[in-house]
Amino acid sequence: MYMPIDAVGPASFPPCDLSLTEKNCLQLVAEGRSVREVGDDLALSMADVEALLSVAEGKLGARNRLHAISVALRKGAISF
Repeated sequence: MYMPIDAVGPASFPPCDLSLTEKNCLQLVAEGRSVREVGDDLALSMADVEALLSVAEGKLGARNRLHAISVALRKGAISF
C-alpha cells in the first residue's frame, strides 16, 4: 500500500531490535563509507561488516542494503 511521504514518520513504524554494532554499520554505510572503511572505523573485518549488514537487513525486513537504510531511517534507528 502506498503512503505519501508526509504520512510516514518515525512514529509510524514500530521500533527495531538492531544491535548497536548493526546500527553503527548502517549509519556509516548511509554516510557513504565502504564496507572496508566501516570495518576500519569499527575495528571489524570486512566479512564481519557484511554479516552485520545482512543481519540488519533481515531484522528490518529489507530487500537490500539501500532498503535497510531507508527503513532504519524511518524507524529512527539511524539518522542523517
